Amino acid sequence: MATGDRDLAVVGFKKSSYSSTQGATCVEIALPGGMVTGPISIRDSKRPTGPTLHIHPAAYTAFTQALARGELTRAAA
Repeated sequence: MATGDRDLAVVGFKKSSYSSTQGATCVEIALPGGMVTGPISIRDSKRPTGPTLHIHPAAYTAFTQALARGELTRAAA
Protein backbone atom coordinates (compact mmCIF):
# COMPACT_ATOMS: atom_id res chain seq x y z
CA MET A 1 0.00 0.00 0.00
CA ALA A 2 2.82 2.39 -0.84
CA THR A 3 2.39 5.76 -2.52
CA GLY A 4 5.63 7.26 -3.78
CA ASP A 5 8.07 7.32 -0.88
CA ARG A 6 5.52 6.90 1.86
CA ASP A 7 3.84 3.84 3.25
CA LEU A 8 0.27 4.76 4.20
CA ALA A 9 0.19 2.06 6.87
CA VAL A 10 3.05 3.88 8.63
CA VAL A 11 1.68 7.40 8.11
CA GLY A 12 -1.73 6.30 9.34
CA PHE A 13 -5.21 7.49 8.58
CA LYS A 14 -7.39 9.58 10.89
CA LYS A 15 -11.14 9.21 10.81
CA SER A 16 -13.14 12.40 10.26
CA SER A 17 -14.91 13.73 13.34
CA TYR A 18 -17.96 14.22 11.10
CA SER A 19 -18.15 10.54 10.14
CA SER A 20 -21.31 8.69 11.06
CA THR A 21 -21.19 6.36 14.06
CA GLN A 22 -23.30 3.89 12.06
CA GLY A 23 -20.56 3.64 9.44
CA ALA A 24 -22.62 5.01 6.55
CA THR A 25 -20.45 8.03 5.70
CA CYS A 26 -16.98 7.41 7.05
CA VAL A 27 -13.98 9.22 5.61
CA GLU A 28 -10.36 8.93 6.73
CA ILE A 29 -7.42 11.14 5.76
CA ALA A 30 -3.66 10.77 5.97
CA LEU A 31 -1.83 14.09 6.09
CA PRO A 32 1.83 14.51 5.25
CA GLY A 33 3.80 15.40 8.35
CA GLY A 34 7.24 15.37 9.87
CA MET A 35 9.69 14.01 7.31
CA VAL A 36 6.82 12.77 5.12
CA THR A 37 5.97 14.90 2.10
CA GLY A 38 3.52 14.45 -0.70
CA PRO A 39 -0.19 14.30 -1.32
CA ILE A 40 -2.99 14.10 1.18
CA SER A 41 -4.67 10.70 1.00
CA ILE A 42 -8.41 10.11 1.49
CA ARG A 43 -10.23 6.79 1.75
CA ASP A 44 -13.51 5.20 2.78
CA SER A 45 -12.95 3.79 6.27
CA LYS A 46 -15.34 0.92 5.55
CA ARG A 47 -12.94 -0.22 2.81
CA PRO A 48 -9.39 0.36 4.14
CA THR A 49 -7.88 -1.83 1.42
CA GLY A 50 -10.00 -0.21 -1.30
CA PRO A 51 -9.08 2.73 -3.53
CA THR A 52 -7.44 5.83 -2.05
CA LEU A 53 -7.73 9.35 -3.45
CA HIS A 54 -4.48 11.36 -3.40
CA ILE A 55 -4.67 15.15 -3.74
CA HIS A 56 -2.22 18.04 -3.59
CA PRO A 57 -2.14 19.82 -0.19
CA ALA A 58 -3.14 23.16 -1.80
CA ALA A 59 -6.22 21.55 -3.40
CA TYR A 60 -7.18 20.01 -0.05
CA THR A 61 -6.82 23.38 1.69
CA ALA A 62 -8.98 25.10 -0.96
CA PHE A 63 -11.60 22.34 -0.63
CA THR A 64 -11.80 22.50 3.18
CA GLN A 65 -11.91 26.32 3.14
CA ALA A 66 -14.79 26.26 0.62
CA LEU A 67 -16.62 23.80 2.90
CA ALA A 68 -16.09 26.06 5.91
CA ARG A 69 -17.45 29.06 3.97
CA GLY A 70 -20.57 27.08 2.97
CA GLU A 71 -19.77 27.30 -0.73
CA LEU A 72 -20.34 23.59 -1.39
CA THR A 73 -23.60 21.69 -1.11
CA ARG A 74 -24.43 18.00 -1.01
CA ALA A 75 -25.52 16.52 -4.33
CA ALA A 76 -29.05 15.11 -4.52
CA ALA A 77 -29.13 11.34 -4.20
